[in-house]
Amino acid sequence: MDRKRRSPEEDRDEDGEAAPEVPNPLEGWDGPGEKPGPESTLKPEMIPIIAQEIASGATKRAAAAEAGTTEDCLGAWLKRGREAAGKRKRSKYTRLLIAYERAEAHHQRFLRKLGLQSVTDRHCNPRFVTYSLAVRDPKNWTIPKEPAAARGQAVVGELLTPAQARAALEERLERFLKVDDERVKAEQDASDPPPPPSPEGCHV
Repeated sequence: MDRKRRSPEEDRDEDGEAAPEVPNPLEGWDGPGEKPGPESTLKPEMIPIIAQEIASGATKRAAAAEAGTTEDCLGAWLKRGREAAGKRKRSKYTRLLIAYERAEAHHQRFLRKLGLQSVTDRHCNPRFVTYSLAVRDPKNWTIPKEPAAARGQAVVGELLTPAQARAALEERLERFLKVDDERVKAEQDASDPPPPPSPEGCHV
């Protein structure tokens, strides 16, 4: 049975805007390729492929796959590039390193721009932006946590903003005062003598 075609009115959301089409997961797929296995040697033509994929937001694994190699090989090449750069040497590995870092900086700049856009654009989801930045650069975009404290040491939680710290202190102070008031009242009730009995025949 053929599926009934939806009218233009049915393809609009509650705000009257056109509903987006469901994306096709195979769009752009060109097949598994004919290479017998991943490349283990860095070739000059692989550098722009890797850089373009990273600039578009691909993971290191995905970028390596597009260039015909593996994530482990790409990581090793980047490590060699950093070591060579530290010794002020130039090679194909330093060219890869510079291209990779520039591509990463480009995509993070794009994500920051989306984050600013989300302030005024209700269609932009800031959760995707913050998640993407945290995954790509956790050192600068996540809240650091202290390791589990050893026995006998004070436990330190997540870093708090001044407003969060003030709210937490006010809540603890309120709980403390409430418990202290209940304690004082209980002590007063225990120390107060019982009232004298009423004379017989009198009703209070």
